[in-house]
Amino acid sequence: MIDLPFTLPCGAVLKNRLAKAAMTEGLADPQGRPTPELDRLYEIWARGGAGLLLSGNIQIDAGHLERPGNVIVDREADATMRERLRAWARAAACDGAHFWAQISHAGRQTMTSVNPHPKAPSAVKLALPGDNSANLSL
Repeated sequence: MIDLPFTLPCGAVLKNRLAKAAMTEGLADPQGRPTPELDRLYEIWARGGAGLLLSGNIQIDAGHLERPGNVIVDREADATMRERLRAWARAAACDGAHFWAQISHAGRQTMTSVNPHPKAPSAVKLALPGDNSANLSL
């Protein structure tokens, strides 16, 4: 059954039941744009046969990165960003794969080196490397 097409309740039809889970790649350029290396990685996964590829963290706020190298879409995209996003999507959707974005905001998981006073919905302390939970803005 794993190789059979699968129709989701939203109407999307995946070519099979194999999915690449969301994970962090850290392959964006310093401006948060997808790179050719990110394109190549997703093309390899798509050609590997997965029906669905979930992206790594695509951040909506450059001040709250999960890690350096995240793709960032926190402002109106200029022509270069739009083309880089298109190239990434083309590569990831080749061979019939679906490519779905994981939209993220790191909140209190933001490293101190990125933002010493991150915003988060809760002040509950987390035990993380580079812990920032004592400096939260709610």
